[in-house]
Amino acid sequence: EEWVRKRERIRESSPLARRYQDEWDCRSIIVKSYDDLRQDQLASELLFLFDRCYKLEGLNLPLRPYAVVATSEDGGVLETLTDAVAIDTLKKRMGKVTLAECFEKLFGGKGSMRYHKAQELFIRSMAGYSVFCYVLHVKDRHNGNIMLCRDGAVAHVDFGIMLNVRYAKDMLEMKIKLSSEFVQIIGDKMESFDDLCKQGYLAIRRHANQLMRLLEVNKSSSVPVLPCLEGDAVEDVRKRLKLETNDRVAEQHMSAELGKAKEHLCTGILDHIHSWTHAGV
Repeated sequence: EEWVRKRERIRESSPLARRYQDEWDCRSIIVKSYDDLRQDQLASELLFLFDRCYKLEGLNLPLRPYAVVATSEDGGVLETLTDAVAIDTLKKRMGKVTLAECFEKLFGGKGSMRYHKAQELFIRSMAGYSVFCYVLHVKDRHNGNIMLCRDGAVAHVDFGIMLNVRYAKDMLEMKIKLSSEFVQIIGDKMESFDDLCKQGYLAIRRHANQLMRLLEVNKSSSVPVLPCLEGDAVEDVRKRLKLETNDRVAEQHMSAELGKAKEHLCTGILDHIHSWTHAGV
């Protein structure tokens, strides 16, 4: 059921909607306990910042930021992404087919206008999130943490492992996820995707002061310091942005990172490991 229809159905049955009329609103949320959401809240703030920077630079790189409020050290509230499903779940529902096959079933054949629009959104959102994940070294990007939206765009969730947080498969994971499945959907528009990534990367460099300030404020105000901000986490972000170089060198750097990530063997292996370990989920 589309969120717009569900929201309208809730409105019709809600006495509060009748009372407050145009002031009434409805959000989809999860209330969590026994879970420290402070790092998720930081990731949410960073996602909103990247989205704002892209828009200020006139770039159409759609992200889907969602609100997170940590109400204590072990609980809080998360906004859920509506009209979206995890890619891993989608493939299982559709009979364990490839993502490209899912995409065609959902949006029609490759020659259709609907497919073209969905593919364009897929590419642009992929570029936006690729820059986000690279700059902030977001890890654990398996297909359970990447959603496919109703319009064809992708959206990332669960940023518990980023910056200086390490995990078991850290050495295998590329800084940008560009699996064979994703490359198949991007198709002959790979050059356009690369250009969008470079534009997004340069845009964030131009707003680096805001980004560094947000990270530094969170590091100095968190007691204890969030695990993701320990050590040289903030300085490592500065290094990944190549702030000491000009735009031409920065573009070459991003091109090199994309080249290393493209259809890397380890990316496919990690997706298979996650799918196999969560086969009954």
